[in-house]
Amino acid sequence: KACEIEKIAVVSECVMVISVTRHFGTRGQNSDSAAHAAHPAQNLLAATLKGADCIVRWGHEAWVLSEKRSTLVAAAIDLMGCPRHTTIPSLDCAPISDHFKGCVMDWLSWLKPWELSPVLVVCFVLSAWLFVRGARVRRVSRTRQVFFWSGWVMLYLSMHTMLDYYAERMFFMHRIQHLVLHHLGPLVVMAAYPGSVMRAGLPRALRQALFRFTQTIWGRGTVSLLTNPIFVPALFVFLVVIWLIPSVQFYSMLDWRLYRLMNWSVVITGFMYWNLILDRRPNPPAAMTPGGRVISPILTMAPQMVAGAVIAFTERDLYPLFDLCGRAIPMAAQTDQMIGGLTMWIPAAMTEVIGLLVALRTLMRLSAKGRWGVAKRIRV
Repeated sequence: KACEIEKIAVVSECVMVISVTRHFGTRGQNSDSAAHAAHPAQNLLAATLKGADCIVRWGHEAWVLSEKRSTLVAAAIDLMGCPRHTTIPSLDCAPISDHFKGCVMDWLSWLKPWELSPVLVVCFVLSAWLFVRGARVRRVSRTRQVFFWSGWVMLYLSMHTMLDYYAERMFFMHRIQHLVLHHLGPLVVMAAYPGSVMRAGLPRALRQALFRFTQTIWGRGTVSLLTNPIFVPALFVFLVVIWLIPSVQFYSMLDWRLYRLMNWSVVITGFMYWNLILDRRPNPPAAMTPGGRVISPILTMAPQMVAGAVIAFTERDLYPLFDLCGRAIPMAAQTDQMIGGLTMWIPAAMTEVIGLLVALRTLMRLSAKGRWGVAKRIRV
């Protein structure tokens, strides 16, 4: 099979195939190249697939295209002044129905990674190995184990399965993904208090090396930065808002390096933040005071709710990229944007309320025991 491409653009190493002018041998038919040449932006493979959407593969990339999408992207490409009349002879085209027929029948196919990331696989395997190994050394209740593995599964499903495909092509799915990556997943994992367990799972030599590092000035500085009660909440909110700026969102969804940086940054800051809020110890040794753990979710919740409300009630399309690349689910841009904004506004806020309630429970427990904090000794 071979297709001759009328337009192609390479944006940050992402290949967008705009329209097909000739197709050879599909279903035993030959398309009229002259007719396609006369209408370069017409529906893909109209002569052979009768106007159906088509998945166009090039290497490991796949783009779902249709008449509306190809026309919109072609207009954008013309404005960008990208090269035209580029031919890729080894292109394979398949109807979208044939591609997804097996997915509907076989649910396991949804667990296949949309984009394989060896680094991500290593991180998940390593974290699971450390927790299992540490659980053999330290006594871990069944509830804590349920919390850890539930959060672990939620994070994996959101980052390394076919759900990531929909997150790249639907704004509301993208917001649901970040709800899990930034809020719910890290919250559930940190509710298991896995730090001491995973540290116990390290080999003895690594545990000793980690202890020696934390005693150095660099180690103390690193710990102080990662648990700073002002810096961490501020960074937590900043990374929610910055990735929602339309221009930043546009490039982060096109460039795979920015896309992975975006996902990794929200996951890491999520762990840092909920590590502070769910800490059950008095201050010190905890980095944040019990009262600060109650107030912080209120302060971080407010900007996210405002941003979600603005996105939900804005009548123009703030993120046209999803329409240009093609939405995975037939849905109006305004509806997609409204659901995404409401996801930020309500479910994300409710997740922070859960963390607030846990922090409030800790505050009441420490208050009843008179352990708000260790009073400093006054030298006479």
